[in-house]
Amino acid sequence: MNKSAIAYIRVSRMGTAVTKFKDKESPETQMSHISKYCEQKEYQIVSKYEDLDYSGGTDERPGFQKMFWEIRNNPKIDVVVVYSLSRFARDVLDLNKYLVELEKHNVDFVSVTEEFSKNRYYVREISNKYYRSSCTVTTRANC
Repeated sequence: MNKSAIAYIRVSRMGTAVTKFKDKESPETQMSHISKYCEQKEYQIVSKYEDLDYSGGTDERPGFQKMFWEIRNNPKIDVVVVYSLSRFARDVLDLNKYLVELEKHNVDFVSVTEEFSKNRYYVREISNKYYRSSCTVTTRANC
């Protein structure tokens, strides 16, 4: 079965021409990995969102928000595919929040460079684990 996929790309510091992507994967590299993965899995990329020069420490990213608008409004989306988990979120509470939202909309999540997620049930287990571990760092009132 062909699944409808959304590709999401993020680079926090684009840099100058000389230092560009020195310590980050370029948008082209991320998309290349995502495309290859989707081709192998027979996923059809129906949308691509990117946030260039945005931190993953916040969810206030225009491409990220547009992606979730589509997920909320297009029941035909099956999976979100990212290069790595850190491209999706760096804050564990945001990670949990958005993985739970993906599950709510029956959308799977895949990181192509990590063994993260085969389906939304695994995502729920992992997000709960991350959420519980974040509770040990913050106060119980915040959990």
